[in-house]
Amino acid sequence: MNTSAINSGILDATYNLFFEGEIQNISIQEISKKSGISADEIISIYPSLDDITRTLAERSIVTLKKEGLELAKGKGLEKLRQLISHDILFFYRVEVDRILLTEQTMEGHKSALRLFDDYFNTEMPEIYYEFLNNNQELLPSKYIDINFYAHFISHSLKFFNYVTLEHFETTSEGRRNATEQIVGSLFGLDYLEMPKF
Repeated sequence: MNTSAINSGILDATYNLFFEGEIQNISIQEISKKSGISADEIISIYPSLDDITRTLAERSIVTLKKEGLELAKGKGLEKLRQLISHDILFFYRVEVDRILLTEQTMEGHKSALRLFDDYFNTEMPEIYYEFLNNNQELLPSKYIDINFYAHFISHSLKFFNYVTLEHFETTSEGRRNATEQIVGSLFGLDYLEMPKF
């Protein structure tokens, strides 16, 4: 197996462990079991779990940004629904993972979480700027500065994570309804139906 295939095998195995809800149990040994690649070989490429999760975060962000920019080229409410749903779904998962980590298990994920926060704070507003610039008729007022509003929307999306919403709504359906109402209000609508949540 060449280095590129080994690298992909390590990252894919780690990704699969995340989506099996195993974040608090992820370790180089578990990645080794999942990937069939020896722990020594993994360590020769990634000396620590933080190195693995950081690289996986970088890979995920490239994909996330590419998909977001593609959606930002679209026009109309349907594309807006898809773009917001795309971002909420991704960052909802990140926040669920974050609350599952303890002080001890957080150590292997600090760099990855920092990268996600940086993306959320700096790069995501650029995607919403592109979308709003292409869809100025969706702004609640023609006097709104698009750059400012793109930042406002991106930062508002941080509200929609399990930790925040569970204080207001105990059911998944209730959290979905609250999200659709609040997101809709950002665009002068009663609600904005999300295709996925």
